[in-house]
Amino acid sequence: MANGFFTGSQLKVPETPRLVVIEWLDSRQPVPAWQFIGAIEAPTVCNCLSVGFLVFESDDAKVLAPNLADTDSDDMQASGTITIPNCSIKRVTDISQPLAETA
Repeated sequence: MANGFFTGSQLKVPETPRLVVIEWLDSRQPVPAWQFIGAIEAPTVCNCLSVGFLVFESDDAKVLAPNLADTDSDDMQASGTITIPNCSIKRVTDISQPLAETA
């Protein structure tokens, strides 16, 4: 890992991305105003669902993309990616068959 970022050799890139739902936990948005500590309510986390093509996996995280382009080439593109830390993931569920080749 150079400069805190993964290099391509550290990622597992699937040849045919799977369409999945990832159930995961996230933090709540920070409270913008000052609060008395005694008034802070019991903390809760956000239960999240993200749907997309699983385009990268590493030991630390999974990356989903809702959009793929150039799916018929060796140099596929993705946009709108989200990186989800594995420590936050509760479950990964496949929701389709792998992409079929077009005639």
